[in-house]
Amino acid sequence: MAAKQNALGEYLRARRDLISPESVGIVREPGRRVDGLRRDEVAERAGISKEYYLRLEQGTGHQPSDQVLFALGRALLLDSAALDYLLRLASRTSSAAVVAQLGGWESARLDPAVAALLNQWSTIPAIVIDRNHDVVESNRLAQLFGAGQLDRGRNLVLNVFENRAVYENWEDVAAEALATLRFHGDPDDPRFRSIVAALADDPDFRRLWSRHDVRPLLHGEIRSQHRGRDGVNFQFQNLTIPGGGGFVMTLIFAEPGTPAGEILDRLAQGASAAPG
Repeated sequence: MAAKQNALGEYLRARRDLISPESVGIVREPGRRVDGLRRDEVAERAGISKEYYLRLEQGTGHQPSDQVLFALGRALLLDSAALDYLLRLASRTSSAAVVAQLGGWESARLDPAVAALLNQWSTIPAIVIDRNHDVVESNRLAQLFGAGQLDRGRNLVLNVFENRAVYENWEDVAAEALATLRFHGDPDDPRFRSIVAALADDPDFRRLWSRHDVRPLLHGEIRSQHRGRDGVNFQFQNLTIPGGGGFVMTLIFAEPGTPAGEILDRLAQGASAAPG
């Protein structure tokens, strides 16, 4: 339970540090020593005692009720995704305890039919990732498109930090990747921890991770350098795979006739011409 409690306290501290007093109608007094909200200000806005709020940040308080958590969500200006994450952090049962009872942390298995579906698509790069952004399935076109970065076994978050020059808007891409990892991941999962540990010495990672941003990523645009061409815009759409397991399918596409569309057309032609 300790890991969950510490994560809850870290999250509360990070979010209050990012809220300016002026944004919630608090007049900044001369000599104020914190840029964000003080603990007593969060407690007052949530309608709880400052002593109880302090215990929550320290991870020594009792399980907070849903009423308290929703009040903290309003006090910290959390959106629906961030509130969902707060509720999960404060859940009564640690996933680590459940895993221990089951005899070990076993990854969910992807339905083989999903892999067969991906391999039927000859014009759309498609991959499936798990909660930790590990690529568990990848079709031939995705492997060509990613030049090895979208192959099975790769991790999309680690890819972003290992290949900064590929992205013209690397800072935004990295922030989105970390916010999505935090939203879907579990701080008790050994694989989640290993990803965080692998990046721990990177100052950019530490700066972005300390914000505790959390949000799902449903769709968007990747502006990247690809095959020697600058500023190519590809679109992507993320689709949750039903049945549990936390798997997400990512489809990469582009408008026909655009530079990105022409690149995908050439890759598809090359894939179809290559021997089985």
